[in-house]
Amino acid sequence: MNSAAPRRTFLAQALVSGAAGAVGVSTMIQSGEAAPQAAAPRQFYELGIYQLTAGMQSRADECFEHAMLPAAARAGAGPIGVFVDSTKADSPVMYVLIPHVGREAVGALMKALHDDAEYQKAGKPFIAASAKDPSYSNHEVRLMLAAAFMPALDAPEKKETRVFELRRYRSPSEAAFRKKLEMFATSELAIFRRVGLNPVFFGEMLFGPDMPNITYMLTYPDAAARGKAWAEFGKNPDWQKLRVTPGYTDAEIISNISSIMLKPASYSQI
Repeated sequence: MNSAAPRRTFLAQALVSGAAGAVGVSTMIQSGEAAPQAAAPRQFYELGIYQLTAGMQSRADECFEHAMLPAAARAGAGPIGVFVDSTKADSPVMYVLIPHVGREAVGALMKALHDDAEYQKAGKPFIAASAKDPSYSNHEVRLMLAAAFMPALDAPEKKETRVFELRRYRSPSEAAFRKKLEMFATSELAIFRRVGLNPVFFGEMLFGPDMPNITYMLTYPDAAARGKAWAEFGKNPDWQKLRVTPGYTDAEIISNISSIMLKPASYSQI
C-alpha cells in the first residue's frame, strides 16, 4: 500500500471539511473515535518565504508595511507577522505569517489583495518588479493547519527586544508524525510553557516541503532568554523521563529538526 495514501486522505478531508471538520479527521486518524462536538475550530496558517535579492529589503519593507498589512486589515485578516532571517546581510530572507479563520479565508484574502487597487498601487515596486530588477530570487508559500492542542495563534506582547524561533520536526511516517503530535498534546507543550519556551503557533504542514512535519514558532523576551529556556528544558525531570519513553524517543518519531532564529520587522503585528 502507498505510504502517502493516509496523508492524502487526511489532506483531502481537511480541506473539504474546513477547520472544524479537520479536528474530527485528526482525532479519528489518531484514536479511531469520533471527535467531540465542542472541539475548538482550528486556524490555518499561511507562511510566505521570500529570498530577497541584494538591496531589496527596504523595498520589501515598504510593500509589507504600507501596502500588504493595510490591505489585509481592510479584508479583515490579521494579525500578520513579518520576520527577517538576516544571517546573510546581502540577501536576507523574509517570512510573512498570516493566520486564517478557515480554509475559505486563504483564497478570500488572495482575491481581496488582487482586487485592491490601493494595494496594487502602493505595493507596485515590489509586487510588479521587472525581470531586470527583481525583488526576490525565490518565493514559496506553505500552508498549515493549527494543531488540535493549540488551535489558534497566540501573539506575544510587542517588545523591541523580542525574538522568535521557527522550528520544524520532520517525521519518517504518518504514524510517527501523529505520535509526535500526541507527545506535545499530552506532556511536552506543558513543559515548554513551564520553562519559558513560549509558543506562538503549532502547525501541521498540509502543503510544503519535508512532509510529514509539525512546524512551530516560539518567542522569547530577548536572545538571552532563549538560551536560558532551552537549558531549563533540557534538564527538566519531566522532559528527561518523557524523552526516553518507548514510542516517544527521537529515534522512533523524528527524522530531522531544523531551527531558524528570526527578528520581527518594526511594523510586524506579531
